[in-house]
Amino acid sequence: MPKGRAYLRDQLRRAGNSVAANLAEGVGEFSPAEKARFYRMARRSAVECASHLLVCRRLTLVDDALIGKGLDHLLRIVAMQTSMIKSTSPKTLETRQR
Repeated sequence: MPKGRAYLRDQLRRAGNSVAANLAEGVGEFSPAEKARFYRMARRSAVECASHLLVCRRLTLVDDALIGKGLDHLLRIVAMQTSMIKSTSPKTLETRQR
């Protein structure tokens, strides 16, 4: 990335680190509500990563094929995070306990 756009690289890196950190915190929680809260924060950070990639695409800072690959990965990550959030819902937990 060009020197003048280093802030985008830094924001993308921070958002990516936030995904991993919030997932780890959620896994470490016992309360389903707290797990879900951290999983939602992780999902928001993944969506933020996608936004930064789209800005990079618009500014033609990164090869479009790399952007596409990154967005594909993020779509799968967000889908997995959504499943994790749903797994902490009271209805899901009630069904599992039967």
